[in-house]
Amino acid sequence: MELGRLKCLFLTLMAFAGLWRSALAYPEGGLRGVMFNSYETEESGRTTLKLLPKRGLNIPLGNSRFDFDFQVREVDQFGQLMVFACGADTYSVTMTPFEGNGKKSFAFYLNKNGVSHTKVKIPRNDFSRNRWNRASIIFDKKKVRLRINGHITEALEFECGKAFFTFGHVDSGKFQTPLILPINLKDIRFFENEKLKRHWTLERNNKTDGQLKDQLGKGIAQLEKPRGWVADKYRRWRKTASFVTEANPGIAYRANAQELWFVEPDTLRVFDMQGLALSVRKQSKKIPIDSRDFTAVADGNDSVFVFPQGPGPLFLSNGNTEWIRLSGGQDTQVRERQHKSTFIDPVTGTPAFFGGYGYYTFHNELIRYVANSKNWEKLSLNGDIISPRTCAAVGPYSENGEFILFGGYGSPDGQHFSGAYHFYDAYIINLKELTARKLWELENPPEDMVPANQLVMADDSSGFFTLTFPYIAQSLDVEGVKQNKTKLRLRYFDLKTGENIALADGIPFPFSIEDAKVFFFHNKMTGELWAALKYAITENRSRVDLYRIDFVPSGKLMAGVSGEIENINKAESVDFLYLVVFSSILIVLFLLVIFILKRKNKSETIEIPKQKEVEQQGNIYQNPISKNEIRVYGGLKITVDNDDYSEKLGPKLKELFLLILLQGKRGIAPQDIGHLLWDGASPAQKKENRQKSINRLKKALLDFEGIILAFEGGRWYAQLSEDWRCDFLEAEETTDFDKLSRLLAGGNVLPNHAYEWLDDIKKEQYERWEPVFRSDYAVSPERRERVLELMLRWDALNEWAMARRLSMYLSGHESAKAKLAFESFVTQYAKIYGEAYAYTMDEMIEKAGEGARI
Repeated sequence: MELGRLKCLFLTLMAFAGLWRSALAYPEGGLRGVMFNSYETEESGRTTLKLLPKRGLNIPLGNSRFDFDFQVREVDQFGQLMVFACGADTYSVTMTPFEGNGKKSFAFYLNKNGVSHTKVKIPRNDFSRNRWNRASIIFDKKKVRLRINGHITEALEFECGKAFFTFGHVDSGKFQTPLILPINLKDIRFFENEKLKRHWTLERNNKTDGQLKDQLGKGIAQLEKPRGWVADKYRRWRKTASFVTEANPGIAYRANAQELWFVEPDTLRVFDMQGLALSVRKQSKKIPIDSRDFTAVADGNDSVFVFPQGPGPLFLSNGNTEWIRLSGGQDTQVRERQHKSTFIDPVTGTPAFFGGYGYYTFHNELIRYVANSKNWEKLSLNGDIISPRTCAAVGPYSENGEFILFGGYGSPDGQHFSGAYHFYDAYIINLKELTARKLWELENPPEDMVPANQLVMADDSSGFFTLTFPYIAQSLDVEGVKQNKTKLRLRYFDLKTGENIALADGIPFPFSIEDAKVFFFHNKMTGELWAALKYAITENRSRVDLYRIDFVPSGKLMAGVSGEIENINKAESVDFLYLVVFSSILIVLFLLVIFILKRKNKSETIEIPKQKEVEQQGNIYQNPISKNEIRVYGGLKITVDNDDYSEKLGPKLKELFLLILLQGKRGIAPQDIGHLLWDGASPAQKKENRQKSINRLKKALLDFEGIILAFEGGRWYAQLSEDWRCDFLEAEETTDFDKLSRLLAGGNVLPNHAYEWLDDIKKEQYERWEPVFRSDYAVSPERRERVLELMLRWDALNEWAMARRLSMYLSGHESAKAKLAFESFVTQYAKIYGEAYAYTMDEMIEKAGEGARI
């Protein structure tokens, strides 16, 4: 582990090495100060700052920016923040507090050779000693400007190819350092053409007590909470704002204006990403789109488009509350698309989207708006086929009409009830040539990952960044709104291999498929990544949480360190804690080896235990993975100490194990194993294959302490010790609806495995559960919707359940939903049985028997 840390550190240092070699030159004019140019590594493997007195940082300029974060420890005094020099001219940034009309504010000056040339005033509420402030020196076309917390000065003439930056006392011919402000300092960064070139995070240097010192030995800047960067597990998201909106506002990022728009039919909420302030404006005219259906997207010119969840009426705003209607009514052939992946078509410059979910169906159509015809069109892609899905991430890849599509949640045939699962694949889609090319597909990632709807390309296009979260987690019911409590994680994916790493801490996210969305943006002007989370808090209102993190998506700094960074992210501490944990693991492994060796010489019979019930308050939909567990609902997972080992068994051994396990207490006869797994082979070959495979499986199961294959009474059984749980076996033993709903929340049995023998097991289980479902439906009216949802998840063509769902829609005056649900039922019926369904909707409800019509 420690070796991995040192290797990671070495690779990170190598990435910076070329950037620091030119940082030791002295400027013209005799400027002297203190800066730093490299890192050194102590024996502990931690990175620390190496101070070089009487040195500064010499940087070539162009379209560039020099950033640093600071806190002023004494806000009531005048003083200097920093200095930069070009030739014989010296420029400085100073701060002066002042009061006027009973209000306190601050002025920041950009000075040349000791003379103030331009300034910016900042109100008291935008600046304080308790917050981190962002200063930027911006160089553009022979001019320089100063920006503090989004407030910017007028431009000052600056004709120079290089500048020398320093913090500390300066002694030159034209300039003498005034009083230096005591400041906390971190995250010094240099950008060229909005691409990060250098980054100093200011790790603590124990030898100098964490201070930057000038050539006179005076401390001038305390290093506050030193941080690493790419390989820093402590980097944190900052919650920036939280406010309430209508049920489902459209959210758009206007990059040039530095604004986030939240569009509702009557209201436009605008969040200033520099001033960090929210303003609310009344729409000049109500937008005629249902408030539950808003989708918004902004183009490169900051024009904002708004349209429903499916293609329909399209409206355009050029930066105000006046909305221009561009197209007509709803496209009845496409209908609703929840969590579709929306973007601006790089070819036409108009809105487009891929996939989505609606009416129990996942989609894979690519649809865009055509300005000439004022209508939406479906595009047919050649090349690799992309499975139907929702919640996929998209982002521009090149200027040749290409974009990246990654991941999502769906099913190969698009049907929700056939068993949906996560996709971990990436494609390049070319909208000029209308082609799709698959880049890679990940197998068995360490955790489930559904991405945000957007991804951000690394600055060198070597990979991309996005936010991901597990689709299913602990289920909550908040004022009647079903939510899954999960966490968003920032991840980087290598574009060639798919290798990925988790970065930063998690963001709490109450997710629901109907009402929650995640938007992900890169603010190039501030060097930050932003996340906008929208989730329902009541039936008609939502909350928006805004988070940001200081992070520049640099591909160069990610290169070569991804494997080691994953290890660093998993570690919670080093030094003493690491030593204790590592020693404990060694002891446990030693005892485990002794125990296994003893068992080889001892034969014993383990009875099939009764599974322990695990009750979790408030968790009615999900059965969390315990320490040692076999889970088959929603996909196979064999977890040992919370790590998944389901791929440890080969395909045939896995099928043999599942075949025996899912027989439960009745077991399975040897001849039935041969018939089901090696149908077509001779009796002798079946017997040989069975014996060899069972012996191999027994040997493989030695690695799973507490799982044994036993042969009793002429039948094979899978026996589990009390340290193990199996959701399938627990479901076999219970008739309690609440427990069944938890166990079955993940989905059907082994949806990703097409074993022929599995259909009989599914049918038998459902026939045993259906009376439980019907009984609970009769005695618990408040839970009827949950009962029907669970029944239809397992049997999409269950007429008894579908008739009651249609009746519930009709009684609630939701005839459109009832019609669409019935149409979906009829379509699936014809697809499976090869014939048309013989009844109308009303006849179906009447045919379903007493209690069907509400």
